[in-house]
Amino acid sequence: MANTNIKSPQFLYPQLLYKYNEIINLFKKKQNIVHTHSINIITPTLLNIKELNQHNSFETLKTHILNNIKPLININYDYVNFINNPNNSIISKQKLWILRVWLLYQFLFIVSSSIIDNKFFNIIYGNDSDLKYRKLIINNYTLGTYGSNNLTSDVDVSIGYYVPQTEKYDNGGIAYFTLLIEKLFYIMLGIPSITLDIEIYADYTVLSYNNDTHKPYYYIDTSKLKYKNFVTILPIVYGCIVRNYIFALHKLNIDLNYEDLINNIIKLFTNEYKWFNSTITNSTSSNNTNYISINKIANAFKKFNKIFISIINTKTTNTTNTTNKSHKKTRTTKLHSKLHSKLHTNKSHNKTHTANFHKTNNLLHKFLTPNIRKGYNLINEYNNLKQFAKFAKYINSAKKAELKAHKYIDKYTHNNNNNTDELTNVIYAIGQALLYRKESYVMISTVMDVVINGQKLKHANKIYSLGCCKRNNCEYNSKHNSKHNSKHKYANIKDTYCALGKYGYIFSMMEQLGYLFRYYLIETDNNKSALDVNKLSHRKIKKYYKRFENAYRHYNSL
Repeated sequence: MANTNIKSPQFLYPQLLYKYNEIINLFKKKQNIVHTHSINIITPTLLNIKELNQHNSFETLKTHILNNIKPLININYDYVNFINNPNNSIISKQKLWILRVWLLYQFLFIVSSSIIDNKFFNIIYGNDSDLKYRKLIINNYTLGTYGSNNLTSDVDVSIGYYVPQTEKYDNGGIAYFTLLIEKLFYIMLGIPSITLDIEIYADYTVLSYNNDTHKPYYYIDTSKLKYKNFVTILPIVYGCIVRNYIFALHKLNIDLNYEDLINNIIKLFTNEYKWFNSTITNSTSSNNTNYISINKIANAFKKFNKIFISIINTKTTNTTNTTNKSHKKTRTTKLHSKLHSKLHTNKSHNKTHTANFHKTNNLLHKFLTPNIRKGYNLINEYNNLKQFAKFAKYINSAKKAELKAHKYIDKYTHNNNNNTDELTNVIYAIGQALLYRKESYVMISTVMDVVINGQKLKHANKIYSLGCCKRNNCEYNSKHNSKHNSKHKYANIKDTYCALGKYGYIFSMMEQLGYLFRYYLIETDNNKSALDVNKLSHRKIKKYYKRFENAYRHYNSL
């Protein structure tokens, strides 16, 4: 008997048209655009396959595309600066927003049509000697488009897999699909998608089923990670923090040498950065409970650093008692014991304390420095490439991550027998690929934390499953979250928290701190001590500060 719950393919014309119209209508409602023609906001329609085929050459199709996006061409595709320029009219920004969405969905349909039809593929990509036609099983792929209806919102596009029922995964299929979309921006417009504040992702976060019987599920269970796995993954997370720092420096036109950059990040995690001794106050914010002060951010780092030192200290102490390398391990244990004592006990200001503080912090530097340097090297290698070479590096990394993820899923997930070394390789590979995107988190555990524990908490139990994750030995202490208990009825909070485990939450906290650092630097340009809370950067600060606090609270509940 046929399964009546099978979902419609997401890349066929009716589904793309429906999604496109839905987004446009929601935007018009949010922007209060009622009489569109009276203000000359025209919404182009998507070409269907018959209409596409009428353009029997690449040039005629390209001409049609360009004729529809003349306002974008007129600003030389400088979309982000135009949208953020307060001198440009709201109506002109609304026009560009709609045209950008139309362009994206028309491109998505062109790509999916080229995958289905070899002849059409050659019309679009025939002049690109680097691209070979692959007939993918289009029904096996999922499409996610994310972004708010605000004019300044970016658009994230994710390509993922349905779990195959009979066929094997297309090896590298998600990466290939993603490449075709990005290539189309170059072929048609001569620009990368990010120029229009659109970012394309190969999505390995969840596994989805092509029916309504099973919910999509997270298959990465970071509660399984061991200390050695945690240390292996750390450079990827530090790479994300470095990426945010470099972005802020570029935004502020600051040229910082390599050693100063590394040292500043180290100081963030040793309580030595200038913020930790800050006396900056903001008189305008004293009565504003929504204001996130520099002291709050410094305290967030301090709270995390206490956890970080505790983890290292505890693990090293346990290791010392069970190995024969007593001399080396004892030295390391003393190091972390000193760090734990000096950084997180009552502060005295005598000479002995000062000497010990510098000594122990120097030792902590020895632990942090190689991991932060590794993270820097990962992102710096990428940043030194030209634009499309950057995307090619991302695609290569995404393909490697895809193959590792498939191997892990097939070998371990379905047997509920998680091998932590294989799991670590998957997390590292996915994280490295995501490091080569502009804005993304790099840890799946961070995504799980934000999506299930945060943005979609009320509906998480209806939308997602935690897949293979087993939490039989996990205890969730709800006392730490008593004021949030009213929300717990919406999802299996215990399962969600326990699936991340302590290292999952540590990764999440680190990523939130990286974004806090970035946006506070941007917001406090020119040594300003006061922030304009209406600015975009401070809205970002509030968002990431809240996410850090949530992750910190959940960590303490385990």
